[in-house]
Amino acid sequence: CKQALLQVQLCEELIAEEQQKLETAKADAKRLAEDDQAAKLKLLSDRTQVTEELEKVLIALSDNDEMREIQSEHEAEKGRVMAESMKLQEELQSVELQEQ
Repeated sequence: CKQALLQVQLCEELIAEEQQKLETAKADAKRLAEDDQAAKLKLLSDRTQVTEELEKVLIALSDNDEMREIQSEHEAEKGRVMAESMKLQEELQSVELQEQ
């Protein structure tokens, strides 16, 4: 009976130790989750700030005379390339019709 009582006490001590470990692990997990949440909020805040800065740069570029000129040149070149492409396509179709 005495030996059984000692085994019960030993088991109770082991249970108490494991419960303490569990409580410590829960507290650590909670702290890590809070740290992760804080890091996530910081990243979101940083992303928002960078996005706002990017918007300012893009607005500044769109209001820039040099960028307007570059865009205009690009659109003109695109128009020339499309016209040339259509001309070549018509020539190809004409040659194909002649070959038939």
